[in-house]
Amino acid sequence: MERQNVTERVVYRQEGLSLLKLTVLADSSADKAAWLAARRECITASDIGALMGEHSYLKENNRETVIQTKAGQRPEFTGNRRTRIGLISEPTIHRVMVEEDGMDVRECGVLVQDPACSRLAATPDFIEAEVRWEGAQHVARYVNVQAKTHGGYPWKPSPKFPRGYPDQYWWQVQAEMACTGLYYSKLAVLHGGGFDVKYYGVERDEDAITRMRAEVDLAWEEIEKRRGER
Repeated sequence: MERQNVTERVVYRQEGLSLLKLTVLADSSADKAAWLAARRECITASDIGALMGEHSYLKENNRETVIQTKAGQRPEFTGNRRTRIGLISEPTIHRVMVEEDGMDVRECGVLVQDPACSRLAATPDFIEAEVRWEGAQHVARYVNVQAKTHGGYPWKPSPKFPRGYPDQYWWQVQAEMACTGLYYSKLAVLHGGGFDVKYYGVERDEDAITRMRAEVDLAWEEIEKRRGER
């Protein structure tokens, strides 16, 4: 799979698949400061689980936390030990996907704007070109891939994780699919500090994306109001 950088766009090209064109607000690898500044002017996929009130770890008023942060009423989250370890692990996850699991995966790393909701944006970790036979069916599609690192054993469905993994990750990849226009995602998770990556498949949910976009618009109205009151 070939990736080309075009003005305000990133294009992925794979034989047998139509072009995948992404509208780009900023590129984290080219200008990290501009990427961070662009993230402040939108609600990102990382925020969506909290905004929608479905976050497996946050205990406070999640929606209010997002609004206060974007409005400048509370400090931005700049990372912690868990997120730093996740960044360190991403190259390992990429290597396992390509060298061990034979996946055609390219790094993304650009902030992509949702064409239907200008204040929603996402930075997918990777884009996969999946071309294979599944029985008699030929599968050819681009896949959104989000890398995660988890210090424990693989997740299983439970009262805490009814989807089989943390709720905020489901919402995160729904937001990424809204921005990229893709219909399938994989959570590629490195569990327990080992070298085996477990994949959790996620289908696009149009109803959830519609609700998400409406909530982003409402939240941004409140954010602009509070910014004006400062």
